[in-house]
Amino acid sequence: MLAPELIDRLGLALTRARTHGTMVSLVLVHGDAQTATLLRENMSEDHTVARYEADIVAVVAEHPCGDAKPIVERIRRVVPAKAGWYTDDGRSRVHEMIFRAEATLI
Repeated sequence: MLAPELIDRLGLALTRARTHGTMVSLVLVHGDAQTATLLRENMSEDHTVARYEADIVAVVAEHPCGDAKPIVERIRRVVPAKAGWYTDDGRSRVHEMIFRAEATLI
């Protein structure tokens, strides 16, 4: 079950992206509680880091343009783990964004 806070944060990020003309990326990283702690300590304060599943951590990042490649590169410098992501301009729904990010993790 997804954390309600993660769904809420992703929904708010999508709304801001849609209304401000920016982008939002959802990055899913294979890892545990220690991975989540390391990412919280090393990512930008404006990124949301949350447990997604027992072995997956989610990072929600808002940015002015582009995709999640720079964010994923930063994540991989902190934890060398497999990551998948999806970037959107705010037109997607929360669960659609989650589904698309999950599809890249496989």
